[in-house]
Amino acid sequence: MSNGRHAAGKHRRSAVAVPQSGRHRLPRPVNRPRIPRTNGAPLAVVGVALMGTAAVAGVHTDTGPSLRIGDASTAEMSAINADRAREAERASRDQERAKLEELQKQAEQRKQEALKKAEEARRKAEAARSKFALPLAKGVYDITARFWSSSALWKRHGALDMAAPTGTPVRAPVDGVVTQAGWLGSCGYSIEIRVNSTTKILLCHFSSIVRRSGTVKAGEIIGRVGSTGRSTGPHLHMEVEANGKSVNVETWMKDNSGLIL
Repeated sequence: MSNGRHAAGKHRRSAVAVPQSGRHRLPRPVNRPRIPRTNGAPLAVVGVALMGTAAVAGVHTDTGPSLRIGDASTAEMSAINADRAREAERASRDQERAKLEELQKQAEQRKQEALKKAEEARRKAEAARSKFALPLAKGVYDITARFWSSSALWKRHGALDMAAPTGTPVRAPVDGVVTQAGWLGSCGYSIEIRVNSTTKILLCHFSSIVRRSGTVKAGEIIGRVGSTGRSTGPHLHMEVEANGKSVNVETWMKDNSGLIL
């Protein structure tokens, strides 16, 4: 009986380990990954894999509407960016123009203010400065003696002599106040006009005196040419004293009024 079991066990081992003669051996199945099947997802995965492979290989594939929409969005953004750049440039130009206009406006305001101040200063100076006039009309007199000249009658002449016919009108050479009028020794009939606190004018040798006191205006007739006092002929003797000293009449008139005797 033991022999029988041994034979049976031996037979079973041989049946498993050794194929029977005359039978073909089947190939072993290849281990393949299992793809889950969920609502057609395996096909989508395969499609994505194929697209990636084609992109790597340089093969053109139709990416469909999604990428075309992306291209359109890129172009639209470029256009928007270009519009923004143009708007920024336009705004910058507008700012520069506004800044320039503001600077020009400020410069014009400063110019007008400077002109206004200059005009005010001119008016004040004009109001403060005495008016001047020629004592004798042009063409009716000749200068016979200038300031600091010498002759047989004097060593230094501290005035200006203007020869003119007797009776020629003599006008106040400047605005002022008549402080003296009448006979004045060798000067004959004379008129003294005070211009300000430091300056006075003496006019001599009148044949007659028209204004003996009060305020006079430049150009107003104050007397007539004569040859009274110590004189060699009808003429007007004009002397200017400033700060207690005789000054050159022609220079004084020119410097203060621009008039040339």
